[in-house]
Amino acid sequence: MFYLVIQLYRTPKIKYTFATKLLLSFILISLIPLILVSFFFRTLTTDKNEYAIEYKLGKRAVSIDEYLQTYLNESSAGLNAVSDKASRDLGIDFTLFKNKDYIHSTNSQYYAVGLIPSILNPVAFDNLFTEGLNEIVLKERIENFQFNALYYKTSLLGDYYVIKITDAFNQIMLPLSGEEVDVYIFVSYSIGMVIILILGFILTNQISKPISKLKNATRSVASGDLDVEVNVKTRDEVSELVAGFNYMVKELKRSQVELAEFERETAWKEMAKQVAHEIKNPLTPMKLSIQQLSAAYRDKSPKFDELFNKVSSTMINQIETLKNIASEFSSFARMPNPKIEKVNLNDLLQEASDLFSDEKVEITIEQSDQIEMYIDKDQLRRVFINLIRNSIQASASKIKMKISEENKTVSILIGDNGSGIPINIIHKVFDAEFSTKQKGMGLGLSMAKKTIENYGGEILIEKSNNEGTIILIKFPIA
Repeated sequence: MFYLVIQLYRTPKIKYTFATKLLLSFILISLIPLILVSFFFRTLTTDKNEYAIEYKLGKRAVSIDEYLQTYLNESSAGLNAVSDKASRDLGIDFTLFKNKDYIHSTNSQYYAVGLIPSILNPVAFDNLFTEGLNEIVLKERIENFQFNALYYKTSLLGDYYVIKITDAFNQIMLPLSGEEVDVYIFVSYSIGMVIILILGFILTNQISKPISKLKNATRSVASGDLDVEVNVKTRDEVSELVAGFNYMVKELKRSQVELAEFERETAWKEMAKQVAHEIKNPLTPMKLSIQQLSAAYRDKSPKFDELFNKVSSTMINQIETLKNIASEFSSFARMPNPKIEKVNLNDLLQEASDLFSDEKVEITIEQSDQIEMYIDKDQLRRVFINLIRNSIQASASKIKMKISEENKTVSILIGDNGSGIPINIIHKVFDAEFSTKQKGMGLGLSMAKKTIENYGGEILIEKSNNEGTIILIKFPIA
């Protein structure tokens, strides 16, 4: 059993979770005392049974001896006749040996066919006649059947005899037989294993569940979901770890916002300086050219027409320069280039929903055909995460999602049974910096809308009331 558990633990091809390793450890640790107790009980019971067998066989040998002594002295019957009468009256089967030789047995047929040797066991003879013992119990066999045999030395009619009594032919009542002990241990062992498995599973679940929540929350953070928060009910080191993680995520979110604002402000300041500098360059020659043209006009210069053409050309060139500056400025304001790749929408939706496996919400994805499209995987995953998170924050207990394709258009429905969106603000939910959350920044849905529109898609609220909200996303497929 131990070898099996250790081999399973060491098997490199099987990837064990923390909960599985913890459960195996509980089982292994619990089995040690259970097996030791079972072994001790089995040994103790065996010793007691051995003692009981020796005692009861000895008592019967004494009874046979006393019976033979009495009847042989009072009756003229022979030893064999008295032995048979003793067996019938006392209900005991036995065998008589005179010194080493077989004399009589109540089970003579076994000696007649040679199944049992008709000579005294040499070990018994040595202990009784050489060592001087009065009785000895030995383990003997008839083929594969093992039994206990008691040899009792007595004196009858002036000669030494040995009375042999076995539990093979005499039923010995024991509190628990070996077979019964084995059954008892097996049943107790099985019940103990079931209890260990149940308790181990409960304890493992209590210990590993917060760790599992942290693992999934870490994956969510890695996917860009900084609204995640882990809740545990324990008051131990794990709860401190969870509190530290939640604090870290909040600080990370705050730092991300501050860094983004700082970078945006710095970039805009630097860009403003460059734009101001670049605008001054064409404005100066434009100003000088206009002043020169005005002076020529006032002086009625004969070269006015030539100067007008020259100034016009200069103005057009400088205006083109300003246009280029405006184009560069517009390019600066664009989002970074997305990483376009072929994405399976079903798998991506499943990945996003898996991040919320520890939340108190039931997320179901209606099975449909595998639909693929070219899009930035990370950007779309963040859209799904944001929408699922919004549903959870709206107290939804069930979220249903469905992907379908029709007329070169992919439709993604995300519905929940949350509190819904008030009718008076539905038209604002996709606006930048609008949020119904006290600590919200109003960027999630607006960024989701911008991401979807960058791929020619659209996002809209198909339905929202106090029974829940349904959001529809559409993408064209080229």
